[in-house]
Amino acid sequence: MLRKWHILAVFFIAISFITVISISAQESQIPSWVKGVANFWAEGNISDNEFGEAITFLIEQKIIRVAMPNMADDSALKNKVTQLESEKANLQKEIASLKQQNSKLQSDLSNLQKSSVATTDTKSAKGFSGLVCKNGSYGMVQLTGKYTNGDRPYEFLTISFAILGNNGEVLDTGVAIISNIAAYETKSFNAMSSYTGSFKSCEAQVDAGY
Repeated sequence: MLRKWHILAVFFIAISFITVISISAQESQIPSWVKGVANFWAEGNISDNEFGEAITFLIEQKIIRVAMPNMADDSALKNKVTQLESEKANLQKEIASLKQQNSKLQSDLSNLQKSSVATTDTKSAKGFSGLVCKNGSYGMVQLTGKYTNGDRPYEFLTISFAILGNNGEVLDTGVAIISNIAAYETKSFNAMSSYTGSFKSCEAQVDAGY
């Protein structure tokens, strides 16, 4: 405590001679007694609190002047921060919009791929399916089934079939007509032959389209 009052006494004595110190705008001088107190602190002869009190005293007596922050610079910094926050908000909106567009594009691409696969499957299914050859009304041979068209529509499509014997010989033939069949469309048909005997199998083929 005694040392603290000793330090402050040094400051008061120094202040009594402050008028003899000339500090001009061109030259800045630090009084030796200020340097001495700083040396006391640097050498550990006074505590941080004591040195802090000494600095506070110098500031209060306006022996040391502390430059205050430039409010204009602070205002410019705040404006910059506000601008950056606004740009950040705009970027977040753009990112959200891009995510929505990307999601829509992914959905459209998925639908396009499904459509492509469906079209490919339809094209690969072109031809006859579900053929049934049997003795129908009045003992005549009847051929029923379905035909899947290709990429060209027809108003009339002629289908012929052959009735085959045990040795593969053609016993008789028959004809069926499919009307207004669109591209890749599947339609049922029914063909009849006047043959009434026994047979082994039937074969069908497309004769012509109009």
